[in-house]
Amino acid sequence: MAGEAAERRRFEGLRRFVVPFILLLCVVALLSKRLEYLSTSYAFYSWLDARITETERLISLPSMEEQEETEEDVFFKKVRGDLDERLRETFSITVSDLDPTHLWKLVLAEMKRPTRWEFETLARQGKLDLPYGAIEWSEETVGAHLGSLILGFRSAVADLLWLKVDDYWHQGRMEMMLPMMYTVVRLDPHFIDAWAVGAWHLAYNAGVTVDTLEKKREFVDKAIEFLQDGVKRNPRHFQLYFELGYTMYFVKLEDYKNAAHYLEYSRRYRPPANKWIDRMLLHAYERGGELDKALQGWKVYLEKVDPDSDVARRFIVQLKAEIAQRDGREDEALERWQEILERFPNVSEKAEVEIIKINAKRAESAGDYEKALALWQSLANRVYPDAYDEALANVARLNLLMSSGKAATSSD
Repeated sequence: MAGEAAERRRFEGLRRFVVPFILLLCVVALLSKRLEYLSTSYAFYSWLDARITETERLISLPSMEEQEETEEDVFFKKVRGDLDERLRETFSITVSDLDPTHLWKLVLAEMKRPTRWEFETLARQGKLDLPYGAIEWSEETVGAHLGSLILGFRSAVADLLWLKVDDYWHQGRMEMMLPMMYTVVRLDPHFIDAWAVGAWHLAYNAGVTVDTLEKKREFVDKAIEFLQDGVKRNPRHFQLYFELGYTMYFVKLEDYKNAAHYLEYSRRYRPPANKWIDRMLLHAYERGGELDKALQGWKVYLEKVDPDSDVARRFIVQLKAEIAQRDGREDEALERWQEILERFPNVSEKAEVEIIKINAKRAESAGDYEKALALWQSLANRVYPDAYDEALANVARLNLLMSSGKAATSSD
């Protein structure tokens, strides 16, 4: 009897240990499967989003038509075709119309279909160009849940290394800073500030270490390539498009066509409260010569973005003046410039400059070279940065013309 009682106690003790342990294993297994599902879904979301971005030519990447079609291309066309067909039937939209939240929900549903098996098979065979940060599917021994944990450590290490990048910057050790910067974004490709600040260092600070304009431009080109890589890894983040459009092309290179190209996509993904991007895009249109597009944009901005904006009202009048001036309607242009002087006296420098230019050119056309010379000289004396060189050139030209007697002959 005593033996049987002892056996029962051992059995009860074992059962109290084994049953919770089995339950724990079941919970762990369920969590593991859930993590695998979410990790697969995230990898598929990142891959699909990047491929859609490439197809829509948001960044300068080779088109699929220019390359030999791969198994990845075939799979992408099949997936997108199926998704677009279902979305058109139900909502009359396509995948490219979805915002990130709805695209993610669509992906979660798609991963319950045979698509998941096809995706994992191609990924494990190394036939998919997965964005950085996705799990290394080609490693058969690495589970999806383990990959997620590794990614967490990678981000933590990237944060620590970024602190080291900052130290190197303050020490002036550019040769140590740049390799470390590249390492950071490889470890954590979604570290947006690392992409943005790293590009700034390349374009503005690294260039200080070289002497020739050609070598300085090489660093700017590296910064642009760096940001384009960041855009490829984060195709729906507005900040990297903005850095490309404004910091690089608008400010650094004064290439307003490319500035507008990237700012358009920055505007597409910007937070609703960010009005700065809208304004910089419209300035890029204007400086790039797209005056009609800029005018229409400011009208929309005033109507839908900021109805109280005096900045928008001023630029609407200014663009009407520039368009009239471009089209040879000088009287209308003068009226518009004068309107700016009266309505916006604190920011009327451009209006003053353009009024003087128009009157100087009119005086010269009428043969009144002295008046034209006086007007150009008054503009040079004011030292307006955007008009100073032009004013000096015209003063020199008119002085030479008058001193040579050609002016007098022409007047006769």
